[in-house]
Amino acid sequence: MKANHNGTKDVYSDLSKVYSGYADGEIDTSGRGTMKANRKSTKDVYSDLSKVYTGYADGEIDRDLFDFATRLYAFEDARLFEYLVARIDAFIRAKELDRIRVLDIGCGPGTWLLRLHSHYRSQQCKVSGVGMDYAPGMIEDALAHKKTYCKKNKMKDIEIDFVIGDICEPLNQYDDSEFDITLCLNTVLNHLPVAKMTDAIREIMRVTRGFNLTTVKPVGGLRTAYVCPVDDVRELRQVEDTLSFLDRDGHECVINSHLFVYYEICSLFQSVARIRDCWGLGVCYSRFMANRASDQGLPREDLVQAEIEAIEEKLSRKPHMIDLANHILILATQK
Repeated sequence: MKANHNGTKDVYSDLSKVYSGYADGEIDTSGRGTMKANRKSTKDVYSDLSKVYTGYADGEIDRDLFDFATRLYAFEDARLFEYLVARIDAFIRAKELDRIRVLDIGCGPGTWLLRLHSHYRSQQCKVSGVGMDYAPGMIEDALAHKKTYCKKNKMKDIEIDFVIGDICEPLNQYDDSEFDITLCLNTVLNHLPVAKMTDAIREIMRVTRGFNLTTVKPVGGLRTAYVCPVDDVRELRQVEDTLSFLDRDGHECVINSHLFVYYEICSLFQSVARIRDCWGLGVCYSRFMANRASDQGLPREDLVQAEIEAIEEKLSRKPHMIDLANHILILATQK
């Protein structure tokens, strides 16, 4: 080692600017801020960074739809899918159905609709539906994802459409109870203006025949940049209901970001729907087991994982712990 920094005091003094950037963020000495005004709306951020989001949230479009193992929120996605399928199975049995129609609001690259289609192909139940997103880039990726899926499974087409649409607008194109299942997953409601949330939930429930499944980001979850890994951004700031950051190319991104508390999201749904279930998804698992695939592994990691999963199950339904989850899950039906 080279003798450059002699003593703790010298290290901190000589590397003070490095420490400031690492611990507290860059210091703005201009008085104007360092961000470039590039993407000033949530829609622009998701549209421009759609491919980044797809790889971060769901994996590349040619990858196995059920490969949950190698991403930060893999445990949560796998648990959410298992929960969703169990509820759909119960609905199919109760109604004696051989097909279901699904609306996915804020569908992103279409992963969840295609997962359902793939899963129920082997169950002799036909899945049709619509994926809706207000970011044009996301719909482009969803259509490409669908094309890849059809080609891989040697199908000419499937009865799933992906369309541009905004949940802040009435869903006048759809009839009452048109869809057996509606989905609103992965922070879609977090991006809505608070004043429009009740009307949006009311419209979702109006077109829902069976049940709606929604997940939202709470105040106590892990830090998020929504569209990409936190490690890929700089100057991440949450001020009231606005999140801003610089992406890896130095472009400013500004996103509507209302972080919920448990009782708030329950109150919103209870005003227009009947809540059937509500719990925290990822209370502790992602904090302790995140990204294990890239590490060397822990001693007896199988036992560590089993213990954490047991703790996760125990804490996920405690109201005072739900605000610490990565997502709050709400299952609702019409009143």
